[in-house]
Amino acid sequence: MTTKPHAERAHSKYSASGAERWGNCPGSVKLSEGLPDKDSIWSIEGTRAHEVLEAYLRRRLKLPVAEWEKFSRDPYNDEMRMHAENAVNFIMALAARCDDAEVLCEQRVRLDHLHPEAFGTLDASVLEHWGTLHILDYKYGAGHGVSPVENLQMLFYAVALAHKYNWNFKRCRIWIIQPRIKGYDGPVFWELSAKDLRVWETVFDQMIHQVQDSPDELKEGGWCHWCKAKAICPLKQEKSYGKVADAFDGVPW
Repeated sequence: MTTKPHAERAHSKYSASGAERWGNCPGSVKLSEGLPDKDSIWSIEGTRAHEVLEAYLRRRLKLPVAEWEKFSRDPYNDEMRMHAENAVNFIMALAARCDDAEVLCEQRVRLDHLHPEAFGTLDASVLEHWGTLHILDYKYGAGHGVSPVENLQMLFYAVALAHKYNWNFKRCRIWIIQPRIKGYDGPVFWELSAKDLRVWETVFDQMIHQVQDSPDELKEGGWCHWCKAKAICPLKQEKSYGKVADAFDGVPW
């Protein structure tokens, strides 16, 4: 479990949260090195929402919560508190189904058997030893709904935790809790067997080797949206120049 404030936590070269990006665009790792993280109103809001969730979950687990009283004030608003409490209620109800379930909060997990710089921090997990490994991710965005199906960030967490506990699970359920999207009807999950989950361990190993073997290979896609190197990306610049050239094609001078 990590106790550092969310904004101060170290970021890994092969991060769980960036797995979709570096897994699809190997060159983004090298291109992003040394670039500062830029906050937006959305990322700041998301960080605050996760701080509230962590505080509420730690309190329910009877763990210490630094400056608990601050969460009753702005900028931690009533909506954040309501959604966090609902999420915690769901997590604890999930854990109550199994007598010996273990609940993890803001757990640092690693794939350091694949690479020392492969790690991340998951929001919550419920471990039913020899039963189901539940991986839960809290998304505060209100726009695009996130799917748990073959979600690389969540699979990273799942593989790392399963490895840590010697794969003593029969199955894994990956949950997305995203209360602010339109039509939200509760957390959604995707389930796979422990055997199928283990295949993803090989996938992540291949992804890491791809970054090492092809450090300049760039590929455009939806993952570009959150890439901090997109402003200096040669591939995007080349496409931008091509669009400009097409726009002036055939114009008489």
